[in-house]
Amino acid sequence: MISRCILPVVIASLACGVPAFAQKISVRAMALTSENMPELYLKTDGDKALTLIGWPSRQPSEPIVALRDGALPLYRRETDDKGKESLTVAHRVKVPAGAGEIVLLGWSDGGEIRLHAVKDDFMGADFNDWLLINFSSKVIAFRIGEGSLPIKLESGDSRIYRIAVPRNKGATALGQAMIRGEAKTFYSTFVPVKDGQRTIMLFADDGEKIRTKRIIDRFLAKERPTP
Repeated sequence: MISRCILPVVIASLACGVPAFAQKISVRAMALTSENMPELYLKTDGDKALTLIGWPSRQPSEPIVALRDGALPLYRRETDDKGKESLTVAHRVKVPAGAGEIVLLGWSDGGEIRLHAVKDDFMGADFNDWLLINFSSKVIAFRIGEGSLPIKLESGDSRIYRIAVPRNKGATALGQAMIRGEAKTFYSTFVPVKDGQRTIMLFADDGEKIRTKRIIDRFLAKERPTP
């Protein structure tokens, strides 16, 4: 929570830092590593000038409607030698073109904080709208169930994948890629498809192999904010 003593600093900083053409965007954040993320803030509209970003590791946080000016600025609090607090832009995150909602992924890489924004449609998604994120260096083919069309993910790509599996059922998820010059299955398992949640699949390099992380993304019971 922002203390009263820094509110004038916050308000002045935001007044100078927000252009007239600032846009709103819905942000959900998630940490991909167990290391603690730094204390970072989003610029928000209304009574609360700044909102502290939460970094859960099990699924993305609740959405925050933030302000951006092309990129998404993340702020940190600093204290000078005289004890005076101020705000500074710690990071500017590139926002995917046309995104009204993003998942902001953060992780520690050799002590350096990495941030990556992925376009999402969480507020309009249903149980069968999976989000696939390919952080690996390989092209991935992915499919779940016999009725779903396979999907191809280029390296660095992320896509919403509409699966053809009935709610509260399950199916086999299959991931394939060219590994050591051969088409190989790197992921094959039965996964449940439940009402009230969807799945985020995250693929990343693990040496020459591909590591897969399945994230259960539960929908909010209360009304979701719209940007």
